[in-house]
Amino acid sequence: MKRRYFERNEPRLNIIPMIDIMMFLLIFFVLAVLHMIPNTGVKLHLPSASTATVLQKKNHVVSIVKSNQLRYEQHLLTLSQLKSQLEKLQNKTHQTVVLASDKTVQVAELMKVMNTIRSVGITRIGIATKRPGKS
Repeated sequence: MKRRYFERNEPRLNIIPMIDIMMFLLIFFVLAVLHMIPNTGVKLHLPSASTATVLQKKNHVVSIVKSNQLRYEQHLLTLSQLKSQLEKLQNKTHQTVVLASDKTVQVAELMKVMNTIRSVGITRIGIATKRPGKS
């Protein structure tokens, strides 16, 4: 076939390479976001309480693990280090500290941590529990 001089070809837009690039970008951003989310935490076996209530706002969580290790803001601390960290808080009378203790931790260790928190001036202390029947 002979083409005429002034006749134009219609431009073609090949979208398959564009779809490949968009899928690559989607996978890249999904993987990047997954690595940005911290995958940290402490495995605790909380005691259960049928009269537990949900706190409106939990500001600070102090965890006590089986081996009587304290965790505050994902850092292992001693009692004196915890006290110095809590002393840095502003407006201590309105702060709430939630104690998340493993159910195998002795009451004496729990009381040491509570006394340390109260010695700083924080009086609003809650104890984390789970509802009965939940694992």
